[in-house]
Amino acid sequence: MRGAYHPEVSPQPRAGLEHTLRRVLGPDYRMGFLFVAPIVVLVLALVAYPFCYAVYLSLTRKYVGMPPVFVGLENYVRLTYDGFFQRAVINSFVFTFGSVAIKTVLGMGMALVLTSKIRFRSFWTGVLLIPWVAPTVVSALNFLWIYDYSLGVLNYLLVHVFGILKQGVGWLSEPGTAMASVIGVNVWRGFPFFGI
Repeated sequence: MRGAYHPEVSPQPRAGLEHTLRRVLGPDYRMGFLFVAPIVVLVLALVAYPFCYAVYLSLTRKYVGMPPVFVGLENYVRLTYDGFFQRAVINSFVFTFGSVAIKTVLGMGMALVLTSKIRFRSFWTGVLLIPWVAPTVVSALNFLWIYDYSLGVLNYLLVHVFGILKQGVGWLSEPGTAMASVIGVNVWRGFPFFGI
């Protein structure tokens, strides 16, 4: 066919990485990489390198002034037979599961209170959120005072007011009460988060 009009069709741009980045991130996407680069370098220097070096050290036997000797997983095998490590693992599980279970139950109760149609709901919301919004240092110092052997409020109430105990208890220093005391502090501090 003579005389038919055939417009020139420009070739479609390649759908490569460059085109995709430009389409998704905008035309100045290279500038974004420039802005992100310092934080990437900082994270690599302060997190990734120490982590990798710690893994390397865990696979070696290293003494001060001596070259490291690669021992593979020997350190981990020896660790599993260590009584202190076994006790630490058990304590970690007891603390974690005890805290999470109690926080979940109290958090659900708090959520029920916050969503119910009770009088002074705003007041109760504020009261229930106090443990969460109080600074951690203040909470820690308050519980040190509450649990103190000689001047603590808890021992005073249990010995002198209610007469339940004959003498005070070292809540944080005795093996039988230390775990429950620490779980109590953790629960008090964290249950509002579970309720929200």
